[in-house]
Amino acid sequence: MSTPSPSQRFSEVNAERLHRLEASVSGRQTERLRCLVLALHSGVDPADGNTVPIARGIRGFQPDEKSRSAWYRQTLRRPPTCDEPNPAIRGLYVMGSSGTIAFNAASDFDIWVCCDPIVAAEQGELLRARFNRLEQWAAAANLETHFYLVPTDRFRGGTADAVSKESSGSAQSLVLLDEFYRTAILLAGQPPLWWVVPPERERDYEAAVAELVAARAVSEEDYINFGGLADIPRDELHGAALWQVFKALDSPHKTILKILLMEAYAAQLPRPTPLSHDYKQLLLSDEADTELLDPYLMMYGRIERHLLARGETERLETARQCLYLKVGEKLSRPRTAVSAAGEIMATYVREWGWSRAHLLQLDHFAHWDIEQVMRDYRAVVKELTACYSRIANFAKEAESSNSIRGADVQVLGRRIYAAFERRPGKLDLIHYPAGNGVAEMAAGLRVTRNASGQEQWVLYAQGTDTIMRQLTRAATPWEVLAWGALNGVLVAGTRFLPDTSHQVSTRQISALVRCLCRWMTPAAAREARIEDLSRPSRVTHLLVVQPPAEDEASRESWCLTRTSWGEVMFRRAPETRS
Repeated sequence: MSTPSPSQRFSEVNAERLHRLEASVSGRQTERLRCLVLALHSGVDPADGNTVPIARGIRGFQPDEKSRSAWYRQTLRRPPTCDEPNPAIRGLYVMGSSGTIAFNAASDFDIWVCCDPIVAAEQGELLRARFNRLEQWAAAANLETHFYLVPTDRFRGGTADAVSKESSGSAQSLVLLDEFYRTAILLAGQPPLWWVVPPERERDYEAAVAELVAARAVSEEDYINFGGLADIPRDELHGAALWQVFKALDSPHKTILKILLMEAYAAQLPRPTPLSHDYKQLLLSDEADTELLDPYLMMYGRIERHLLARGETERLETARQCLYLKVGEKLSRPRTAVSAAGEIMATYVREWGWSRAHLLQLDHFAHWDIEQVMRDYRAVVKELTACYSRIANFAKEAESSNSIRGADVQVLGRRIYAAFERRPGKLDLIHYPAGNGVAEMAAGLRVTRNASGQEQWVLYAQGTDTIMRQLTRAATPWEVLAWGALNGVLVAGTRFLPDTSHQVSTRQISALVRCLCRWMTPAAAREARIEDLSRPSRVTHLLVVQPPAEDEASRESWCLTRTSWGEVMFRRAPETRS
């Protein structure tokens, strides 16, 4: 039996990962994913059946019976055809956690639509509008997709998009290519030329390609040449770290793993070995199997070796918890059938020596109260800060290659500053995944005094066991109430307990909390538009709190402000004179 070529071996693994991906979602979602490919190939809108006058056709793609049947079942229309003589789309890929152990029901699909630069330049806006329509159609089947238009010269001197909520802009280029090479699944079209370059030629990729073409072993017309990965510059590791901290606001546990990988790369400077090199080396070896080739497990393995070499077991434990939460297999629950991901994680958990009590705590993550969420949040922020500081220090030692646009650095830096910088008068916003039930149904206010004798107002919650739990404290009752409303701890239905340490009635507290909840929901406060981050911060919302008081002369007013950068400030209102 002849040894398969690198391209054949990659094709085999690609098929295995695609099969795993389809097995991890519902039948309806699988069919919608196939319809998206057929829609981009044919130019037909699956929502209404109209043909869109836009770049279409995927090179080398011929819809099979599964795709045609999926189209009929999902649209109730005959499957479309495409007679485009010059297909505009070079390749269609899904990248990230898709087809890995980390893919779960809450995961989304990042889909790259790769076109020649001239197509992207001339029809970019039209294609992005089409992508929006396709994303909405897929969402009807609970299939969350994000399409990205990627010119084939994107990593070979091309221009990156501006930074956005979903795009890293110029903050990371080769780091993104590294992730693509080890996680991408080809859905349709041309494979990357990187597949055929031998692993020992990674450092002289261009020369290797020239030799293969000269020997007629490959034709560049049959592949997409995104370029090689000889090195990852220091300043790009800095940019990638900025981007990961930015993304941590939405997906903290996934982000911890990615920024730890950047730290592991930085520790290997001046010539770090990208994980994609290891992936290719392993894939073409005799030891390769599906588990060993899982990109997320390979990423964790690199992180584990890095932290063990430094003796940082506490940080390694944080990385392990992040991996466990990202995979989403609840191993504390008895099961009659265990998934492949569950079996793999069970092996890891036994090696780590975790107790069942620890598993129970992690498996109830979605039901943690605000105290547990805050402890986890502090650990995440501590880890992000440590990683970013180390990577930034490495970057300072290097000469900048100016590969990152100043505007992108400014936007990312401002968002991070707004999210994590602590200063007087600023209310801390706890960034936790959507769905965590942190609302308290019974809470109260209590007045105490600190060691200096200053008055302190404590917000506490009462659990089902009637035990009082302190949540936060401040100099005024209105500040602690504002913090509770901002973080979703206090809601319109929260019942307030009477307390003899002060004169503020539960009726007054409830009325103010209802007002605060209407004024600033956690979701609204989290959102900071990219266009706003590119400009100086400004006040966008103002709320004046006029506390009740028996003596009009002693009444003080306070104001809450929301800024365009997503910050919420609490301070004494300026005095007015009549």
